[in-house]
Formats: sequence, C-alpha cells, structure tokens
Amino acid sequence: MSDRNDVAYDNWGECDPNQDPPYIEPPVLQLGDDDNVGTLTSDFDADHVEAGKGNDSIFGNANFNYMDGEQGADSLWGLDGDDYILGGEDDDFIWGYDGDFNYLGYPVSDDDYLNGEGGNDCLWGEYGDDDMIGGFGSDAMWGGDGADVMSGDDATVDIDKSGDGNDWMDGGAGDDCMDGEGGDDVMWGGTGEDLMQGGSGNDRMAGQSEADRMAGGLGDDLMLGGTGDDEMFGDVRIGLGPNLNYGTDTTKHGDDCMYGGDGNDEMDGQGGNDSMFGGNGRDLMFGGRGHDQMSGGEGKDTMNGDAGRDLMRGGGGSDIVDGSAGHDIIFGDNGNIAGLDKYDCEEDWTCHNISFGGQPAKHDGPVPVAEAPEGDSEDIGNDILTGGSGNDWIFGEGGNDRLYGQRGHDFVSGGEGDDKVCGNAGNDTLAGDQGNDLIRGGSGNDSAYGGTGADRIYGDDGDDMLKGDDGWDRIWGGSGDDWIEGNNDNDVLYGDSGNDIMQGNAHDDQMWGDDGNDIMFGGHGLSDLDLNQDGICEDYSPRPELSAPYDCENGPDVSREAKEDEADQMWGGSGNDIMFGQEGGDSISGDSGNDVIFGGVGNDSISGGTGNDTLFGEEGNDNISGGDGDDFLGGGVGNDTLNGGDDDDYILGGEGDDDLTGGDGKDVFFSDLTLSYDGEEYSFSSNDGTDIIRDFDFNEDQDVIGFRVTVDESAEGTLGSTVAQIRTKIFELLDDQAVVTEGNAGVGTSAADTTIQIGGHTIILQDVNWQDVTAFDIPATTFSSLGQDSNLSGGVGINGTANGLDSGGYTAIASWDQANDIYCPELPEVEDWYCHVTGVN
Repeated sequence: MSDRNDVAYDNWGECDPNQDPPYIEPPVLQLGDDDNVGTLTSDFDADHVEAGKGNDSIFGNANFNYMDGEQGADSLWGLDGDDYILGGEDDDFIWGYDGDFNYLGYPVSDDDYLNGEGGNDCLWGEYGDDDMIGGFGSDAMWGGDGADVMSGDDATVDIDKSGDGNDWMDGGAGDDCMDGEGGDDVMWGGTGEDLMQGGSGNDRMAGQSEADRMAGGLGDDLMLGGTGDDEMFGDVRIGLGPNLNYGTDTTKHGDDCMYGGDGNDEMDGQGGNDSMFGGNGRDLMFGGRGHDQMSGGEGKDTMNGDAGRDLMRGGGGSDIVDGSAGHDIIFGDNGNIAGLDKYDCEEDWTCHNISFGGQPAKHDGPVPVAEAPEGDSEDIGNDILTGGSGNDWIFGEGGNDRLYGQRGHDFVSGGEGDDKVCGNAGNDTLAGDQGNDLIRGGSGNDSAYGGTGADRIYGDDGDDMLKGDDGWDRIWGGSGDDWIEGNNDNDVLYGDSGNDIMQGNAHDDQMWGDDGNDIMFGGHGLSDLDLNQDGICEDYSPRPELSAPYDCENGPDVSREAKEDEADQMWGGSGNDIMFGQEGGDSISGDSGNDVIFGGVGNDSISGGTGNDTLFGEEGNDNISGGDGDDFLGGGVGNDTLNGGDDDDYILGGEGDDDLTGGDGKDVFFSDLTLSYDGEEYSFSSNDGTDIIRDFDFNEDQDVIGFRVTVDESAEGTLGSTVAQIRTKIFELLDDQAVVTEGNAGVGTSAADTTIQIGGHTIILQDVNWQDVTAFDIPATTFSSLGQDSNLSGGVGINGTANGLDSGGYTAIASWDQANDIYCPELPEVEDWYCHVTGVN
C-alpha cells in the first residue's frame, strides 16, 4: 500500500500497515493493448510487467514480481516470490501466493501486495502474510494462509474521492487485519485472531474461530463473534484494553447488531440503537448511547445499558445487569412484555451482488446472517439487576435475584425464587411474586406487594402502600404515613413512625402501631375508608375532650364491612390510634395515647393502656379494661366484663348481663332505656339485662349512676315544647317507675346489695346498703327533683327527707354535669341523652 495512514489499525495488534509497500525499479515488460496470456519464467529478467489495455492473464515466477494490469479485465498470478500486483482499471482477478522479503532493511510482515485499484476485483492472498487493497469498486478478497491485511478501498486516494465499494473479504487461516472503509462490506475472519473494521456503510463481519476484534464503524453493522473471546464495537474503536475512548460524537453512529457466540465476549454498542446477544460464555456488554436491546444468553453475563431507553435480558446464568441512565426494561432471564419486539436484528440483510465483467463470481458463498437466539433456556440464574437513573421496569424472573431500582420511579418484579427487591430512590412499585422475598422501598412513596411466600417488607421513608398477600409476612412501615395489609395467613405488621393504616385481613395477625396516630383493622378492614359519613364521627369520638385523632371533615373515607376472620393481636403504641378487631376473638391494646378501639364480632380482650381512651366491645362477651386515664368503656352486645381502671371513667354495659367495675376515681355508670307512649301511659324498656357494679362508692369516689334515654317515635311531641319541659317530664317518669330495693345495713361483705329496677333492666350495687347513704352528708333539698340537681360535683339522686332515710322516696337517677355535656346531642334525634339536653331553643 502506498499510503495507509488513513487506516486506523495502530492499536489493533501486530499489523503495521503504516509502512509503505516496497518499490524496486526492475526491467519493464510492456504487453501493449492486446489480450495477452503469458508466464514469467524463472530465467526471465523482466519481472516488471505493465499489461496495457487488454484482458490479460499473467503468471509470475519465483522472483519478486511487479505486475500492473492497467486497463482491461485482467487475471494476475504472483505465484512464488514476493509480489507487488496492481489490478488497474476494470474487473480483475489477482492471486498473490507465497513469499517473504525485507524492504530497506525493515522487515515487512506482508509477503504479497495486491491492489485491485479500479473496478470490481477479486484478490487471493493464498500463502504468506499479504497486504491487500480492493481499490475502487466492489471487491472480494481471500487472505488465505498467513496474517493478512485487507482494505476494501484505496487509501492512497483522498477519502472524499475514493470508491465506496461493497467488498467481500475472507481472512482464511492466520491473524488477519481487514478494513472495509466505504461501502457495505462482508468479512470472514476464518481461523486466527482477526482484526476487522467495517468503515462507513452497513457491514457484516464474522470472526469465526479464536479471539477476534471487530469495529462496525459508521452504518448499521452486523458482527458475529463465533468461537473464542471476541471484542465488538458498534462504531469506531479508539484505544486499547482498559484505556478505551469511545468518543463524544453523537451523530456518527449506526444501529448495530452483535452476536457473541461461544466464548467470553465483550461488546460495546457505542452510539445508535444497537442489539447485542451474548450467546454462550461470560459476556460483558455496554449499550452506549441510544435505545439498545441486550441479551446475555447462557453464562454469567455483565451488562450495562448506559444512556438511552434499553431493553435488557440476562438470559441463562447468574447475571449482573445495570440499566444505568434512561428508562430501561430489564429481565433477569428471557422474559418479554406483550407489544415489545423481542429481537430487533434483521434476519434477511441485503446481499450485494458484485459484477466481475462477466466472469464467474468467486465470492458467492454464504454471508453472515442474523438469527434470533433461543429464548427458552432452562438455566434461570441468580441475577443482579440494577435500573440506574430513569423510570425502569425490572423483572427478576426465575432464580434468587437481587434487584435495585436505584433512582427514578421504577417497577421491580422479583418473579420466582427468594428475591431481594429494592426500590431505592423514587416512588417505586415493587413485587416479590413467588418465593420468600425481602422487599425494601427506600426513599419515596412506594407500593410493595409480597406475593406468595413468607416475605419481609420494609417501606422505609415515605408514605408507602405495603401488602403481604399470601404467606406469613412481616411488614415494617418505616417513617411516613403508610397503608399496610397482611392479607392471607398469620402476618406481623409494624407501623413504625407516622400515621399508619394497618389491615391484617384473614387469619391470626399481630400489629404494632408504634409511633404516630394509627388506624388498625384486625380482619378484612374497611373496603373504603369514609370518616366523613354522617354519624360516623360521633362513633369515633363520643367524647370530644379526648381529642379524637382524625379530622371528621377532611379525613379519608370509611365504610364498615365485617367478614370472616380469626383472632388478631394489636398494639397501638404511642399516638392516638383507632383500632378495629372485626371478626374473631381479638386481643387489642391501645398502649399510650388517646385511643379508639372497636372489638367487633367475637369475644375480645381490649385494654386502653395510658391515655383517655374510648373502647367499644361491640358483639361478643368482651373483657375491657380502661387502664390509666379518663376512659369511656362500652360493652355492646353480649355479657361483658368492664373495668374502668384509674381515674374518672364512663362505663356503659350495653345489651346483656354485664360485670362492671369503676376502679379508682369518680366513675359514671350508664344504662340504656327506651321511652314509649301508648296514648295513655308512658313506659320504659331496656335490653341491658342485669348488670352488677362491683365497687360503687357514694363516699370517697362519689360514683354516679345515669340512664341514657331514647325517646320512641310514639312519645315524640308529647313531653313538652321546651328543653326544660322535656327534661322535667322525663325525670318525673323515671322517679315514678324506678324501683329501688335498699340493701341491709352491714359492714364489708356482710352488707347486702342494693338493686335498681326500671323497664326490665336491673342494676345491682354490690355490697351497697343505706348505711352508706346516711354517711353521705347531703342536704335533703338538693334532690327535691331530678334534673334540678345543683350538686355539679356528682352524687346519687335520692329524694331524701330531713333525716335522709325516707324509704319510699328513693330515686334511681343521678346527674353529673360534665358527663351530661358529652352524651347529649341535639334534638330532635331519636337517640339522645336526656340527662342534659343542649342546643334546642
């Protein structure tokens, strides 16, 4: 080659194409313009032949031959010796054969120099280390044995004027160097460690055996590694080994397709939307700029999508996949999504026909063809998949995978196996799917679903939605206001900090609210939360001074729905919590804070803990303890046991036969009555059964008994027109119809019980006799009529006489103004507290 400085082989290996080809002035044989056939015999001195215009066939000898075909379709054979052959114009056939030489004392690794020059030429290097240039036109080259250097076009001509032909090169045996330069070129490496550069145009390269290096150059190129550990670059390779520089030009690139084949291959798509398939072996892939498609194939592969929206499949083996920048879709194995093209390489690339002046083409063999790799590998692998920046989709599929969304709002699915799924930064959607998975939301407002298996789920920072699904799951909300569901099986839920909503759903669940104002559902929860519905807020906060934790005007939506469930365990932790046991015999503890607890259906055990709690047993035979603080306890339906604990409590036994204990402090015991009118008489009725009050104390604790009266529709409008008239009439009726049986005098357990009966409801004041009443120093005039009670500090409403012992004038009603304000909604509601009516003019 007379000038190869434009061929960038410097860093590719042992080839040194920057040396000018040898030139020696031998005797010249000029054949003229006829069609000549001749052989340079061994004793022929004129080894320099200029063939002229004709279609010549010239055979060299063992000497150093210089042949110039000039014009015409020539056939030139160098045979033995070190030959320098120029095809000249038109379509030529050139064979170099073998030889060796030194030029100007410099050892040249090429035996023959073959230059097709103009036309569509065929060049055969045969034996030896040959240097071949196709020149203008679409040329075909066979290196034969030896380490050959092939260039498809003529580097001696200015590149803007050179011919961009479609060249065909076959390296054959040996370590070959090939440069397609312009045109759509085809290169076969053959045996040996070959170096190939496509140049501009859409090129095809097949490394075949051993460790080959290929650079597609400009254009949409196809590279097949074959056997051996191959290197492939989609555009232009600059540098060597770890010191690679892929350049910053984002305009000169192509959409390349690379197949690694067997061996541990390295691929770099560089610019363009590239497709890479690792095949067998441990492959290393870089997508570069552009929207790339990458598949590792078999083996433990490492893949980096770099910039752009990439589609990446680890394939078989335990792979490491990093989407890097851009919105990527990543599969650990060979998955696919409906609507996505699984492979982008064209299977039927155009095969360029090359004309050789009517002579038979010598390169009509096969060309490299893109074939879609198999995607049904049974080797699922334990993969490491990383999304990088961007909003990525990541699918672990089979195996025990580690998946990291990194930055961006990612969708991450573990698939089969025991996976580690991490969202990291961003608002991520995470699914463990099958297996016993570890899921971490990281920062951001994440959604996590455990799927089947015993999963561990951590919401970490942000307001997260966490669902365990099937299996015995453990879920931690982390910081933020989280929604947590255990769903099937026996789950353990931790709200951690923040105002959390927790739902155990089916089976026996355990829940810890920890810090914050939490809502807990032991069973299937509330299908839709609606704290805004009329009347719901009164149920949540019947005592406004307890500072109910939820805003009735702006809170989430709630509707109650009871479903089959089993026994749950719940601990509210610190904060003002709302807890629903729902179905089953639940164990619920509010812990610290002002809590609201609903036991639901079943025989529940409820403890308010510290704070001013509101506790409802609802259906079932419940055991309710208020603990410290001014608590409200409502037994609901069933035979309940209620203990107010310390401080001043409000206790309502509800329907059934209840066992009531006020504990320390000034307690108020309430019962429910319904007032009816048949047109002639008023009557009270009750479903509360027979209640026992274990520690009613007139003196030190100054306990109080009260009745919550519901006015039936039949009695509405008959009691008066003002609040004062209604109150006075109800109190008169209670005085008339309540029957009090006084206990006998005594001390301690020898004292008999006092009973109060009204409307079928019986209250037993255990161990309370009228000796206790006489010790309670109250002026008789204070209780002249119920409702006119001026003793606002509490006491029992008894129509006492001057000596306090008028056995026929006892009443069963007591009033305490602080309690009355809490339990007296506005008229004309059907269910009202008429002990103290407010809000009616």
